[in-house]
Amino acid sequence: NADGTRLLINDTLSLKLVDPKTGMVLPTQGTPLPAAMAAHPTWSPDGTLIAYVAVTDSTATWAVDYVSGNLMTIAASAGDTFGAPSLLVAQGNDPTLKAPSWPSFSPDSQYIAFAAGTNSRGRNAIGSPPVETVFPGGLFLVGRAGGAPTRLDAACGGQLECYLPCFSPYDAGGYVWLVFYSVRDYGNTQAGTKGTKRRQMWVTAIDKTKLGMGVDPSSVPYWLPEQDPTTDNMSAFWAPPPPLQ
Repeated sequence: NADGTRLLINDTLSLKLVDPKTGMVLPTQGTPLPAAMAAHPTWSPDGTLIAYVAVTDSTATWAVDYVSGNLMTIAASAGDTFGAPSLLVAQGNDPTLKAPSWPSFSPDSQYIAFAAGTNSRGRNAIGSPPVETVFPGGLFLVGRAGGAPTRLDAACGGQLECYLPCFSPYDAGGYVWLVFYSVRDYGNTQAGTKGTKRRQMWVTAIDKTKLGMGVDPSSVPYWLPEQDPTTDNMSAFWAPPPPLQ
């Protein structure tokens, strides 16, 4: 949560509240947290809302691998009190991309970015012998109160192979920033990832003046510098700079 005193975790497919200093599971008040078929919890910066995925894939056995689900929210308040789950986006809002995953709140807690694909993993080895398969997936943005999500096609470049969005906590110049991974080509075959389908981190600017307008607020993304293009990178998080000594 915002002050670092509470942590929401997945335990297989249940959600649990944990003391991050001790690792102890804590009791909650109000409506019990989902005890089954729940994945990818995230807390809003203002501490009042939880977003997570209610997995609807009956074959799922853990929170990483599923093919369908609903994006949900839970109200959070003082005293470790939680409300009943509320449906935000059904089945990823796309008939072909039914597995929403990895929700992330904007710095003002008013919008949620999420990926949605044919599988929550983004890629997996399939068949016998196993063959590495990249699953189609796009990026979406929805208001915390619901409504029709907007697909971030400018950010995803129409590739539909984008996953794990994460909002920056910084808000400046009329933009907020979103990092995600994509398997699009970067550079060339000698000094880049061309033709490899290798996961790399990309950043897009979200134009705040376009939020809530029903249009794509994302921008053409840039490749995050200092990555090793010979390795797969997939899950980025933002951190403030250390204090000056």
